[in-house]
Amino acid sequence: MGPADALAAAPEAPSLLGALLRSAALLAVLAGGGWALLRWQRRTRGARRFLEVIDRAFLARGASLALVRVCGRRLLLGISSDGVRLVSDLGDAPGEVPAFARQVEAAIARESSA
Repeated sequence: MGPADALAAAPEAPSLLGALLRSAALLAVLAGGGWALLRWQRRTRGARRFLEVIDRAFLARGASLALVRVCGRRLLLGISSDGVRLVSDLGDAPGEVPAFARQVEAAIARESSA
């Protein structure tokens, strides 16, 4: 048996097109798995949040109010270049918008009289 017969009896080498298709399928599976993992992490991470900025209002350059939720409690914070101050503790319940507006007005009145 000569070298030509040995080459003829050898199994076929994989084609370039087949290797390309297998590589593309593997990349698609990896991309799909990564996408699914990111979605799962976003869902589970959101349930464990202890600090959430609900809203923020900019009052002037370097001064703002922030409504935050910390461990279920809502806090109204005043933020300036001097630091962060607790303006009002709004409690656990979501409350109504008018009650929130009254608390903001009272906090502004206290701040302006000080």
